[in-house]
Amino acid sequence: MYQLLTAAILSFLIAFTHFTSSFALVNQIQNPLDDAHGLIHSVNSTGTTVPGSSPVRYGRDPLHNLFTISQLDMHPNPCVIESYCSITALGNFTADVASAHLSFKVVTRFDDGREGLMCGEDNFCKWVEVVQNGTKRCPPEKGHARLQWTVMLVGGWIPEANYTITVLVTTPEGETVSDLWTEFEMRYKD
Repeated sequence: MYQLLTAAILSFLIAFTHFTSSFALVNQIQNPLDDAHGLIHSVNSTGTTVPGSSPVRYGRDPLHNLFTISQLDMHPNPCVIESYCSITALGNFTADVASAHLSFKVVTRFDDGREGLMCGEDNFCKWVEVVQNGTKRCPPEKGHARLQWTVMLVGGWIPEANYTITVLVTTPEGETVSDLWTEFEMRYKD
């Protein structure tokens, strides 16, 4: 159950791979699309925020990450359960990524103290559209890139709770591509 939940939550967060997107987080309680759907409310309060319309924070100093995010945005913002959400990251790869297979580690902490862990490896190119110099390119090369990922946010089985998610993405050689975290509260409207 918790691996499925972690996978669903992971689908929100991971904006430049299947692992690095922004959660569908909002700072307001109003849902402009449909009051019947669940909302995810940001509860972040500390740390350096990733630039853009996302409350995702850097885990460690992003200076040494292979992908430096200059802006991370969601559309619509806020994202809504049972709707499509498009996540776009603008930034720079500081080096070529030799393999499209990246490793990830996701830790989910629930408000009741339980913890879920999801680790693995997946194909970056399968999940994310990478555009460099006006053309689709994968695996990404050194230089400016726009990464986009669109997902249908399926609700109903994600329990109401407070969640803390940390995501670490690395290359097969152990280099950090991205290290991000966020906290959020999942609540459904009555």
